[in-house]
Amino acid sequence: MSLSSSLSSVSPRHLRLSLLPWLFLLCENALLSEFRPAVASALGSDDLYLYLYAWGSTMASGAVLYGYCMVRGRGPFLVVTPARRAAGALLQAAGLVGFSQLAPPLRAPFEAVTEAPSLSAGVTGPPLALRCPFDFSPPTASAPAPTGIARVSRNAPLYSLASLSLGSALLSPSLPAALCLSGPLLIAAAGGAHRDSRLRRGIGGSFPPGFEARTSSVPFLAMLEGRQGGGAFGRLGEEGRGWNAALAAAVAGGLALRRGRAKAASW
Repeated sequence: MSLSSSLSSVSPRHLRLSLLPWLFLLCENALLSEFRPAVASALGSDDLYLYLYAWGSTMASGAVLYGYCMVRGRGPFLVVTPARRAAGALLQAAGLVGFSQLAPPLRAPFEAVTEAPSLSAGVTGPPLALRCPFDFSPPTASAPAPTGIARVSRNAPLYSLASLSLGSALLSPSLPAALCLSGPLLIAAAGGAHRDSRLRRGIGGSFPPGFEARTSSVPFLAMLEGRQGGGAFGRLGEEGRGWNAALAAAVAGGLALRRGRAKAASW
């Protein structure tokens, strides 16, 4: 069965449950953030606006979760080919690596001690000292913007979620569930564009000088266009949080291996 014929055979109810909650979430966030001053003025205080925004986002997120639970495992079904499995696994890995760059950098839980402390006469301490495996040190103020994951996209959290969710969509044989899991891509594209528009107008913040011209919302577009100069990919590798990326890639590989074993067991 082709994709077009499969889409036409999705029940209208399952189609609504798959897509409408995402549209509700997008519109609720866009409208309330765009017209924040007017809404807060109508409500009488900024605190009431924040309550409304929080409740609206919670309800929209709950609607998305409800919609997914209702369409999960529903037909029509598509064959998950090896190509789809590979693409899905790569997209999931990319999403996890993207999210890993937003967390504090991981590091080895010990460090070499150049001058071991003396414990007693003729006895020195160990050459290694324990330390926190998370590096909470603030970034250096002299580092030019953009750096790290911001080189890839100025809306990296949105596109990391989109990549992770789209990978899950490719791995789902249920077409209604795949449609629902594709929703974050709409949020990343439309929501990211709206966020950029607000920052250009100084609503809720602003871009640092020169930041927008050297970055893109679409992942890797600014780097491919040369807006960050030569060697941007090399600098991304130097600035990236390698331990975080390695752990995320290991998790993605473990998930892919688990799916492969489950597939082999079902034969």
